[in-house]
Amino acid sequence: DVAQSSGHEALGECPICLDTDMKRTNAVVMTCCGAWVCRQCDVEICRRINTCPLCRADISDTSTVATEKKLLARALRGDANAMHNLGGRYDTGMNGFRHDQALARVWYQRAAEKGYVRAAHDLGCSHRDGEGGPVDYALAAKYFRQAAEGGHIHSCTNL
Repeated sequence: DVAQSSGHEALGECPICLDTDMKRTNAVVMTCCGAWVCRQCDVEICRRINTCPLCRADISDTSTVATEKKLLARALRGDANAMHNLGGRYDTGMNGFRHDQALARVWYQRAAEKGYVRAAHDLGCSHRDGEGGPVDYALAAKYFRQAAEGGHIHSCTNL
């Protein structure tokens, strides 16, 4: 998952072991279904059996192409988290994704329109910095405000 985050946001309990107080620093998002699981369960269970225990998808192929296909399928079904993840990967060229900030802006916008706070923040940064399109301070302020109203602390300082 890619976004500006302190990493300390509570995600609740791991849906597999139920014992872990998950935060972004000790959890991973399953690209197949978007569920957050603790890193320990990911390593000890998911990767050992190469099947997501939550949605039963085959997770043996961890290539960039397979990851992109899984995220795209979720995004096209309306999953804002997947939209934001696609935006982040295109924005940074992370994990072998092509670096395409115009495409990142598109995915951030789709996620922000669904109310995804972190995407609104990243879209504000894109408009402020001219990444993936022209600089537009009015739109940057709009998206920073949306993210700030949703509780994104970094967006508050950008207003």
